[in-house]
Amino acid sequence: VIVVGYPQLMEKFIVSNPGLASRFNKYIEFHDYNREELFQIFEYTCAKNSYRLDADAAQILKDFIDKLTAHKDENFGNARAMRNIFEQCIAFHANRIMNMPKIPDDLSTLAKSDIIRCVR
Repeated sequence: VIVVGYPQLMEKFIVSNPGLASRFNKYIEFHDYNREELFQIFEYTCAKNSYRLDADAAQILKDFIDKLTAHKDENFGNARAMRNIFEQCIAFHANRIMNMPKIPDDLSTLAKSDIIRCVR
């Protein structure tokens, strides 16, 4: 059995039952990703799903990641945060494309407006 969670909550879980400490005796701690790694995760997710960021969108995302990492709390989601933002961007991208009078040739580029709506 593998259990995953935030360090303090996992410690509370382990000590909640005397039998757990003897059964869970191997621990691996993963440190939070830095700004560049989080941006790379987002870019990788884009590429894996055949999307890309335009330059303005990339800068908006980098600025947001700076704020996110500077003010993270105990619930900071790391790569999960990037996945959630990506999924929101895809929805905004689809709505933006759908509302255009003419479908653009490039349907795979996430624009500044797609990112801004996700990182407010």
